[in-house]
Amino acid sequence: MPGIDPAIDRSLAPGQDEEIRVFDAAANVCRALSGGSGCSWHTTATVFTNAGSGAAAADFDTFSRAPRAGETGCEPPPVVYTPHDGDTVSGTVDVTSSVGETSTCIISARSLVTIYSEGPAIVATAELDLGLALHWDTRRVANGRYTIRARQNCCLIDGPAVTVTVRN
Repeated sequence: MPGIDPAIDRSLAPGQDEEIRVFDAAANVCRALSGGSGCSWHTTATVFTNAGSGAAAADFDTFSRAPRAGETGCEPPPVVYTPHDGDTVSGTVDVTSSVGETSTCIISARSLVTIYSEGPAIVATAELDLGLALHWDTRRVANGRYTIRARQNCCLIDGPAVTVTVRN
């Protein structure tokens, strides 16, 4: 991943802030979507002001441990929070899910959410970080039944299906 350009030169008013660089710590740092055990990286930022300078650093690591007796290392699978199984939906619907992180799989706060038609064909998909939603515009699909599943990022296991009816 490319670093922050060391030549960035910005002037900000007191109390003002500005986002300089964002990176997705959940994926695309070591290997896409799964991060991979043993992936580590270091970040450093130094800010120079008229009042002096300050620096901060952070280190990140992904790791796994061996499952305990009775564990597969993938408990619990993620679940779809909204909409609920059996709901009738229309317009734009927020699809949300839990995040399937475990003590044996600490790679990302992310679930892979997929919406399937009865075909089954994929009609929408999103990688949801903790607290985010897929804004599904149901007006772009035909009325009918659809299945929504959340998949754990680490072990790639599916949680329970939620079936909804689109009626626009």
